[in-house]
Amino acid sequence: MPSVQTTTLLRIIAFSALAGSRSMSPTALLSLYLTQRSSPPKQWIAQRLSSTSGAIITSTLALGELVADKLPQTPNRTDAPALIGRMISGGGVGALLGALHDQPAWLCAICGSVAAAAETFATFYLRRGLGQALPIPDPLIALLEDGLVWNSGWWLLASLNAEKDKA
Repeated sequence: MPSVQTTTLLRIIAFSALAGSRSMSPTALLSLYLTQRSSPPKQWIAQRLSSTSGAIITSTLALGELVADKLPQTPNRTDAPALIGRMISGGGVGALLGALHDQPAWLCAICGSVAAAAETFATFYLRRGLGQALPIPDPLIALLEDGLVWNSGWWLLASLNAEKDKA
């Protein structure tokens, strides 16, 4: 059975990987999650994200991305600027979660960036393959992807907190 530290690191990496599907969703999820915590986090970035204005800003950006993703003129997520943004997002949430859960922030940032890049390509080809194989319009597949990102993200954050409470 893996140690609590290993399980925590794997969950942080999995959460960071979600940036490969939706670059702003992990940040918005983390912000919304932190606003519900009873004690304010000690890290200043986490304090900003846990504020009402932080939650509004990140949620607005994530909602804008969800809408833009459904538009036909939106560039591929695998294009260099989008890929770099997803890697930065994955690394950023990874580093912050690492700091909040007593993990090496640098390691979580690197692993989060790599995981976000891997998920970028995995979800791009999966979504394209599903679109070709099934008679489902791409915006509907994208909505399913949105739901998966938000539900799994929320679950990962809750499980990280439960794991921290056990330790």
